[in-house]
Amino acid sequence: AEAEEAQGKNAKEKVVEAAEGDEEAVSSTVSGSNQGKGRGSNKASSHKTGGRGRSQGGERVNGDRKRSCGEFSRAASSTSAAPKAPQRNRHKHAPRQLAISLSSEPELREIVMPVIKELGGCKLKPCERDVPGPQVSHLVTTDTPKRTVKLLYAVARGIPVVRADWILSSCSAEEWLPYDNFECYPRAKSPGKQLLGKKFYVHAGEKLSTKQLQDLVVAAGGTLASQMSTAQYVVGTGQLRLSVETQQLSEGELIDIVLGDEECIACSNGTDENSGDASESEEF
Repeated sequence: AEAEEAQGKNAKEKVVEAAEGDEEAVSSTVSGSNQGKGRGSNKASSHKTGGRGRSQGGERVNGDRKRSCGEFSRAASSTSAAPKAPQRNRHKHAPRQLAISLSSEPELREIVMPVIKELGGCKLKPCERDVPGPQVSHLVTTDTPKRTVKLLYAVARGIPVVRADWILSSCSAEEWLPYDNFECYPRAKSPGKQLLGKKFYVHAGEKLSTKQLQDLVVAAGGTLASQMSTAQYVVGTGQLRLSVETQQLSEGELIDIVLGDEECIACSNGTDENSGDASESEEF
């Protein structure tokens, strides 16, 4: 009987322990569920809070953009309202057409030609003829120009003779500069009128051809005679049989007159060998 009672007590104790274990399991399950719900609610709360934060941040960014756009708009309106500065005329002093006399400095010529094209503004391309055409407005040459055909015709017609630095300086300034400070050869006192009222017959030249001398006479305002006997002046070499009224000139003397030595035509009598020698020492 005592053994049976002891076994009954043990059985009851096991049942109670099992029940208590079940209660603890149920309690822990419920607690875990509640904690999960808490964490879920916290996440939801944080999502809501983060959403509001992002929304507020977006509003701030949009506000900043609006303010920036407003400020830019006001700046643009104030800029448009301000008077615009007048644009400079880069081609105000551009030449009509250039003649180039740089055969003695080919490297400088290779530099100058593309610069002329880059500057633009010229109505015509540079004249490539030996004699400057009627549209040529400036002759570009070296710092110490020689008595070339182009120079003679330029002075005869009153065309300014300028240094190549005019073009290079204009390139640096990004506009055509006035040429006055770059002139390198004095102009004739009366361009196109050096031989005005004088009649010439060209018998022969020395370095210039007969045609070139005839054109030079015309460019300087003189007229050409068809015969030696009807001319006031005969341009030629050697001793020519001339009338008393006709005066002989050398090529160099004619060039001196065109270039501005007005006394030469008055003092020359065709027999002064010193004046002929002096002229031969020049380019022409």
